[in-house]
Amino acid sequence: MNDGDNSKKSWWLTIPGILSGAVVLITAMTGLIGVLCQLYVFSGKGKLRNFDVDALINCATPIQHSNLLQTGIEFRKGEPIEIKAQGEWWASKGDKDDMTRSSGEKRKGGPDGIEGRRSYETYDIDGIRVGALVGKVGIGPIFFVGSNYSTHASSSGELCLGYWDNYCDDNAGSVSVRVNGGN
Repeated sequence: MNDGDNSKKSWWLTIPGILSGAVVLITAMTGLIGVLCQLYVFSGKGKLRNFDVDALINCATPIQHSNLLQTGIEFRKGEPIEIKAQGEWWASKGDKDDMTRSSGEKRKGGPDGIEGRRSYETYDIDGIRVGALVGKVGIGPIFFVGSNYSTHASSSGELCLGYWDNYCDDNAGSVSVRVNGGN
């Protein structure tokens, strides 16, 4: 054996060198995963989920929110939420081709609500129109979603969606909703 060959052996090929290299690699990967989590790379961004929100079944009033559609999508506070919706629903049952009541009050609308119709002022929340698509995350407040909603969650919890009205027993129709984000 030639002792001169052992002296040229790299330190990285020794057991302490290999273990040190493994520790450096694990530390770097942990840091990278931490940064990616902070950027919500693993948050479900890009996961599109579709729902039908029914005006009768998923109706929410200013004092009752228990009928909101539970989407099963969880958001963390600060996490991005994107919601798009389309379709038609009616503030009272009857002939769906009849867009107005005899009083001239409009009945038909979409996710943005029925034009000119606001909930009773006693219950008015930020001017949300009757017939608007609304949402709620966890125990946070009700918020206007409409046909195109993009923001960051103000609280953590499950996303729930519904039809905004003062009286729920006379509604009809549904809107299709697409949610992007969450887990």
